Amino acid sequence: AGGANENMCAESWHSTITLSQNITVPNGTYKLTGQAFYRQDGSDDDNLPYFYANDAKQTFPLKTGSENSMSDASASFSAGKYVIDPIWVYVDNGSLTVGVKLETNTSLWCIWDNFVMTYYGDVSIVEAQNAALVKSYKEALAEAQSYQEIGMFESELEAFNTIVTNNTLDLSSATAEELTTATANLVAANVTASKNCAIYTTYTNIATAIEGKTNVDVTSYIANLGFETGTLEGWTSVDGGSQANNKNFSKMSGEHFVERWKNNAALGNGSLTHDVVCLPKGIYTITAEAQNIEQYNNNAAGMGYFLCAN
Repeated sequence: AGGANENMCAESWHSTITLSQNITVPNGTYKLTGQAFYRQDGSDDDNLPYFYANDAKQTFPLKTGSENSMSDASASFSAGKYVIDPIWVYVDNGSLTVGVKLETNTSLWCIWDNFVMTYYGDVSIVEAQNAALVKSYKEALAEAQSYQEIGMFESELEAFNTIVTNNTLDLSSATAEELTTATANLVAANVTASKNCAIYTTYTNIATAIEGKTNVDVTSYIANLGFETGTLEGWTSVDGGSQANNKNFSKMSGEHFVERWKNNAALGNGSLTHDVVCLPKGIYTITAEAQNIEQYNNNAAGMGYFLCAN
């Protein structure tokens, strides 16, 4: 086991896997999910790792990100990535065996975490799957309704309300296909709505803070301007640097900053931009602690990096 302390995970490197646990359980339908991936270091794509519950199984997803350690995997799992499709199983003898297995293939890096088992009662798998669809739909709809209450700018709210209305179902007659489609539409709309609500909330908070005033510091209303989360949350970097806290920047305030550095070479093009912030009309000043030096050229003053707005 390894990874971040708040989310440990398990791995196997270039070896087979046999890991299982047998549980005495009430009869009925169960759903098993987990998070995992494998990296192919060889050529055998027929024998792959899988989660299983009794005779039902689900293959690990192939790694698609840049993960190269247990800590990397732990961070991806914490971010909700690499969730397997659910395994559904009906138990009729009170015995359930769950686990992870990889047979014969010894050319893979496999890593897994976060088994989740859900009991749906002594009902058929089809009945349990329908109940899960209804639950997911209700959760997505409730989240959408919460964004409607928070509010967003008029045009965005109108578009969002249309999506919610078009995907509000009569649960007494909705089919599985309708539930699946409506849930997917609401989940996608909720991602955008969450961002729009955050933008709108920031705008209204700043508008309230500056009403009838001048020379108001509104820095604290805008997310992570000082990078003190220890991440680039709220920013988009296109070869524009990464978060650091190595104390090499004498002008820094706080514990974190962003740097872009190359050994004995000039920097190429890059940008670091904050996500959209909508501000009330007016004149604003923006300042930052910054330096641009050519360490390969006796720390001469660098050229070509700018602080800009709009």
